[in-house]
Amino acid sequence: MDAGDGYRKLVEAVELRELALIDLVHHRDVEVTPPLAVAHELKTRLETISADKIAAIAEFVLRAKPQDGDNDQVSIRMTWRLVYVLNAGEGYEPSEDLGRQFVERNVPINLWPYVRETVATLTAKMGLMPLVLPTLKIIR
Repeated sequence: MDAGDGYRKLVEAVELRELALIDLVHHRDVEVTPPLAVAHELKTRLETISADKIAAIAEFVLRAKPQDGDNDQVSIRMTWRLVYVLNAGEGYEPSEDLGRQFVERNVPINLWPYVRETVATLTAKMGLMPLVLPTLKIIR
């Protein structure tokens, strides 16, 4: 089985079983000076992989500062845990390399709608116009 076939088999075998927001920290300065320059980053990492599951951690950070300023006036940091079950049949155990590829490619796509909703809701609760993050595009 070549690498492409192995990855295809892994993607066909997984189902998202658990999605949990495990940490959330946010801040807004008392005075916010729009328009804000927003920067964000999403990092993922493989937590565990076995014959029956893959667990991943995803960390999202957003910082917003005035376009002519240096200090962040709004920040959001969140950590998510995702657990996938594998239903590929007996004897199938994906390699750690395939697990890392899956976490890099698929976890962001699966998680992004939840990150976008959380950011929009939190910024609205901060008294700001809800911030809607752009569509996630993974180009390889």
